[in-house]
Amino acid sequence: MSYAENTSVPFERSIFEKQRAADASRRCRDKKRSARRAALELERASRPQFTVAELAWAAGHFEGEGTCTVTRSGGHHTSSFVDLTSTDREVIDFFQSRWSATSVRTVPANERHKAKYSWRLSGERMRNFLLDVQPYLVTEKRKKLFALAIEIYDARRRGSRDPNYPAMMNAYREQVAALNRKGPIAIEYQSGRPDGVAGLLGGPSA
Repeated sequence: MSYAENTSVPFERSIFEKQRAADASRRCRDKKRSARRAALELERASRPQFTVAELAWAAGHFEGEGTCTVTRSGGHHTSSFVDLTSTDREVIDFFQSRWSATSVRTVPANERHKAKYSWRLSGERMRNFLLDVQPYLVTEKRKKLFALAIEIYDARRRGSRDPNYPAMMNAYREQVAALNRKGPIAIEYQSGRPDGVAGLLGGPSA
């Protein structure tokens, strides 16, 4: 038996084992995705119904006191979240009872400052909140920032295999930075999809 014949069986077994491991990993990922989708569907189904007055008040209060942040989260990825800080616990309880926060934090009072309460949403919960209050926003900056935050979240869920993904994420961050600058809106809102990346960065379209 030649050397090649002697090593062919272990080589084939190695390929088979790698394929089996890859299949098992894929099945595990699919199972996690299915569980995540089921949890999101259950959360959507159990969400409370809001009155117009509640949504309008929440939108107005958040426009004045809340923040919508988009930041780099490792590599080319970009993440977004919304948060609200107040010294009035009743305000935080109002938001928490309607949009359950992914994070609630309390900063204790001291001799010079009252206690502060912080409410934060990210992921699907953030997206639901933005979609709920978006129709009741008044300022153009907030409307455009909320639209961008939703678009960024949806782009991340679609995945990063698109070769234009890094440029798209950079474009999103550039536009968010422009919207967050004080003064008049620096640039117009455009889609962050690949065909809009050049426009987002202020350069000529290809």
